[in-house]
Amino acid sequence: MKAGLIGGVIAVVLALIGLISCLGGLIACFGTLVLWIGVGAWAVSLGGEEIQTAGEGAGAGAVAGAVTAVIGGVVNIVMGLVRAAIFGATAAASALSQIPPEAWQALRDLGIEPSLFFGWTTGPLAAVIGGTFGCLVGIAIAIVLGGLGGLLWKTMKAS
Repeated sequence: MKAGLIGGVIAVVLALIGLISCLGGLIACFGTLVLWIGVGAWAVSLGGEEIQTAGEGAGAGAVAGAVTAVIGGVVNIVMGLVRAAIFGATAAASALSQIPPEAWQALRDLGIEPSLFFGWTTGPLAAVIGGTFGCLVGIAIAIVLGGLGGLLWKTMKAS
């Protein structure tokens, strides 16, 4: 748990770095992947003699990765809500205006009204739905990568 909680603090820092334009998002993305592997290894290191097998190491790493991802995911949802409150419909309208008229016409031909996209891509509901989906996907990936980090650390230390 300790590795996961400290990893969560680092995940918050990476989320804030992700707000920086240009390289911030790239640094945050790759940094988060490395973080999940690292907290898995660190959890095994902190576990010491209590973690005796590689399987236990993978389990400890998976828990640490999950805790880290939950903390980072919740912070990202809150940041999404803040962005929605500040920028709201303006940012979504700007992004959707980049879609060519032919694409909109194709959607209309399929019976899909373009106004539907504006309702689902703006505001706090969109931030919560999108953030929750991203958080759940992140947790799944963090469990795998944290487990991998724990497994590799225990295997390397056993050799």
